[in-house]
Amino acid sequence: GDLAKLLPNGELVCLGRKDNQVKIRGHRIELGEIEHVLKKITKINSVAVVVQNHALVAYIALDENCSKSNTKIELWKKEVEAELPKYMVPQKIVVLDELPVSTNGKLDRNYLSSLAEKEALKTNYNQPRTESELLVSEVWKECLNLKNIDIFSDFFDLGGHSMIAAKLMTQIERKTGKRLPLVSLLENATIEKLAKLLESDKQLNSWDVLVPIKPNGNKPPIFIVHGAGLNVLNFNSLSKFMNNDQPVYGLQAKGLSGKEELLTTVEDIAACYNKVIVEKQPKGPYAIAGYSFGGVIAYEMARQLQDKGEQISTLGLFDTFAHPSYGCASQLEKKAAHFKFFLAQKNHSIAHMFGSIEGFKQRTSKYKNMMLKMCRRFSIGKREVPEACSKQVLEIMQANNTAINSYQLKPLDLKVDLFRAQKLDEYVHDKTYLGWKPFALKGIDIHDVPGDHYTIFTAPNDEVFAKTLQHVLDKNSKL
Repeated sequence: GDLAKLLPNGELVCLGRKDNQVKIRGHRIELGEIEHVLKKITKINSVAVVVQNHALVAYIALDENCSKSNTKIELWKKEVEAELPKYMVPQKIVVLDELPVSTNGKLDRNYLSSLAEKEALKTNYNQPRTESELLVSEVWKECLNLKNIDIFSDFFDLGGHSMIAAKLMTQIERKTGKRLPLVSLLENATIEKLAKLLESDKQLNSWDVLVPIKPNGNKPPIFIVHGAGLNVLNFNSLSKFMNNDQPVYGLQAKGLSGKEELLTTVEDIAACYNKVIVEKQPKGPYAIAGYSFGGVIAYEMARQLQDKGEQISTLGLFDTFAHPSYGCASQLEKKAAHFKFFLAQKNHSIAHMFGSIEGFKQRTSKYKNMMLKMCRRFSIGKREVPEACSKQVLEIMQANNTAINSYQLKPLDLKVDLFRAQKLDEYVHDKTYLGWKPFALKGIDIHDVPGDHYTIFTAPNDEVFAKTLQHVLDKNSKL
């Protein structure tokens, strides 16, 4: 059947058939919605949008008194962008004398798709001009799984995200011997720029702990601590959907450059991070958040700032789980808590596996993947570290593991905002508060965000997460 949608301006439009829904880079898109917006533009008679190579191509037929013009095409794109999200703006608009129709008089989308294929083959991509650009281009094509990439195309617009970025940088390091900071992609998001960075001998400041993801804006900034994987590129997708005047900073691990001593206690890590955020924002109230392991660091940062008399407006925990052992004082108590949790976790896994056919399939698939990873680890002796992970990152992760195993969470006189992934795949002893209830003495506000622990920052979940976070920040800043 046909679909209809109520637009933000109150207009009810017919979007065409349900099979005109497509999914590009995680975004579910109604082609009819784009077509409706394009049809409203003066002198466009008819329009059809198709997908080619993960990109949107719009075919339009003009009124008879309207001539073809590239300038007008760019203006039309801007008009579409004013009404729709950026990911719904066609990358290319092709003007035809008339749109093709089938023998029964309906729009022939199959013909348009084949036409888009031919257009893609004729497109003049800006090809690599130097050896560095060629090297970077080949790595990008492999990691992004694309046949052709213009050297001026944006990594993130092509569907790049933090996991792909980690794999990309690791491969570049293996091929060149040069290790670039992952966050250098924020300012060098094209093949051309990244190749120039490879060629330059200038000192990089992208190893700094404080990463300006979105530094401009009049609102109080939010400082977000990396997760266990040390990656702050996750937060780039959040920043794009937050208010224009909302500054966003990431906190990446000290020691990524390989030239600094690693920090091995949560207290030292928190003190290091606090030092750099106070340099950026000398007085509170402070808005601090952390993802996964980073939530524990953010909690300790808040404690240290409170001890110095500073106010915390927001303490955000991004799907951070407080393991029962975190509240234990001695190593003996921690080991007992770990053993008790281990038994409960195994009982949960067995019950889930044999409780339903779906659960059995999920568990067997998970165990199969674990075995394959172990086999690859033992069979490929030359590969010392995982494909998307550098040796330095592994050393910092081990240092962080030492830190968390010796840390004791203590109750604080503050409120916590817990951003909880809606999809929970693993066992936790407290599904509601993820173990934080004994520690936040002023209560916990729970905000459910779509996705699981690993997909809450990927499209389309990132947009929902960002808007939820912005609402929390604005509300807390007024208290």
